[in-house]
Amino acid sequence: MSLPVPLLINGQSVTTPTTFPVISPYTNTPIWESSSASPDDALHAVEAANAAFPSWSTTKPTIRRDILLKTADLLESRLATNASYMRDEMGADVGASAGFVVPLSIRMLRDIAGRITSICGSVPVVEAEGQSAIIYKEAMGVILGIVPWNAPYVFGIRSAACALAAGNTTILKSSELTPRCYWAIGQAFQDAGLPDGCLNVIHCAPGDAPAVVNAMIEHEAVRKVNFTGSTAVGRKIARACGANLKPCLMELGGKNSSIVCADADLGVAVQGVLAGAFLNVSYLIEEILGGKRAN
Repeated sequence: MSLPVPLLINGQSVTTPTTFPVISPYTNTPIWESSSASPDDALHAVEAANAAFPSWSTTKPTIRRDILLKTADLLESRLATNASYMRDEMGADVGASAGFVVPLSIRMLRDIAGRITSICGSVPVVEAEGQSAIIYKEAMGVILGIVPWNAPYVFGIRSAACALAAGNTTILKSSELTPRCYWAIGQAFQDAGLPDGCLNVIHCAPGDAPAVVNAMIEHEAVRKVNFTGSTAVGRKIARACGANLKPCLMELGGKNSSIVCADADLGVAVQGVLAGAFLNVSYLIEEILGGKRAN
């Protein structure tokens, strides 16, 4: 693909003067260029999301539901293409991309859409006679989602769709390793009729990420940060959120221990541990186990 992966800001594809290469893990060579957002680009995305929030937050739940369901239908119709982006950018095989991650993200999106109409408040019983109370739920505002390279469609849908379902607007800051995967998510929402500015997708070169992310966290319109990634980066995100009194939700990476029972089949256990640890670089597993890679 000759054209750089664009940003999505306020419903528009934005190609920036500065780009960075996206490297194939199969060949260790560039497969395409990606637009690289500056802090100003990131702030434009925040401002677009903030401008779209008043209207989107008052949109009827059934309208939000229908847009998410249409997005799921579009992602399903583009499954093969989107899975190929995942294989190209982060090295997954056909089973992991077309057979697992992309279909799972579509199922997740439909599940989230189905829960939208159940978001409601409550009427608790209060202590004093002649008094009552109502708990009313309302959207927070602009949510910043910082998402990783592995299982990009799952993490992109989880971050974007949960925010949108509750009436928030959002920005996805993609991993520099998988920008086209996250662009594909944003494009599907756009094609499904999501109003401009409700979902913005930005990418940037690794060296620019601290300035870009901090600019968004510090913007007063950003009300919450959702981060999935390494513990080291998570500490920096949490520090910035704390300094700006922003709530943050974190899923931090790492490897847990594996417990192998005494009566386990060690051959099966070893393959299971390898698959769990290296699912997203499954071409390496196939080489280790003597199999054949399917692109």
